[in-house]
Amino acid sequence: MSFPRKLSALAVASTMAVTGVTMATPALANTGTSSQPAAAAPAINQVHKETGYFKTTDKLGTQLFYRKDIVPNAKGAVVLVHGLMENSSNYEYLTKSLTNAGYSVYRFDNRGHGRSAAPYINNAIPRGQFDDWWNIESDIHQVVGTAHKENTGKKVFLLGHSMGGIAVHTVLRNHVSRNC
Repeated sequence: MSFPRKLSALAVASTMAVTGVTMATPALANTGTSSQPAAAAPAINQVHKETGYFKTTDKLGTQLFYRKDIVPNAKGAVVLVHGLMENSSNYEYLTKSLTNAGYSVYRFDNRGHGRSAAPYINNAIPRGQFDDWWNIESDIHQVVGTAHKENTGKKVFLLGHSMGGIAVHTVLRNHVSRNC
């Protein structure tokens, strides 16, 4: 899967990246200038939560832990990429804010982090390490592809913090045309 040609990107500091990968619209939040009323937040029981493992495309068959928080009739989707020595559970507060704002959220534990490392899963990558930077790029690409497939016609945003922000920039540099 390749990224669409239209893209908006906003770098926040040098270690956080927020990126829309379907349309040229950088804002996620309501700025208060719209004449349309804000959509009501979904009831907490309407958010479908799913966790599990997905098999990556690397030669080792590495499995990574994922979390999906799916909002019915979502405005779009956000893929969160955590930083070094973190995991996807660190972003519960942000996930709740995004789902309340009407966005579905996709998170995963990077290689060697959280439930993507021993003792949760028998991967070859030791806790706190990752095997190859380009595999992380491929993992993000795979999750973004899932978000696009499950949110057809909707905007999909990438948000990365710290190491995740650098990874998001790497994905953008290598997979998005300069014709943004």
